[in-house]
Amino acid sequence: MSTLLKIRQGQIYWFKGCEPLDGNEEKDRPVIVLSPNQLLKRPNSVLVVACTTHPRPRDIPRFEVPSRKILPATGLSKTCWAVSRWYLDVNPYRLTELRGVCPEPLFGQIFAATMKQMDEDQQKN
Repeated sequence: MSTLLKIRQGQIYWFKGCEPLDGNEEKDRPVIVLSPNQLLKRPNSVLVVACTTHPRPRDIPRFEVPSRKILPATGLSKTCWAVSRWYLDVNPYRLTELRGVCPEPLFGQIFAATMKQMDEDQQKN
């Protein structure tokens, strides 16, 4: 079965070589799939929100995503924070390793905040 058929909303993937989001270096980082499942049947791109293990004061809103030691479903080796302004459309083939799932109600909060951020960014342009 193709990897593309397995991608589902709310899953956490390892994203290798994520473009710089606030600095100038590419990094490997976890991302959470935001695209609805019906759009993932034949995706040209996947909407994700990126996470960091070192949030800064300006990274608001941000949402703590627990490590697998606290919440095994996430599959994350370290606790990280999803930063709503770090949304990206990515090639699904770059989502290389499924780590786990972002549970509800946390996923719903991340999704809503990221959609709000996207709307605000669109209004600015």
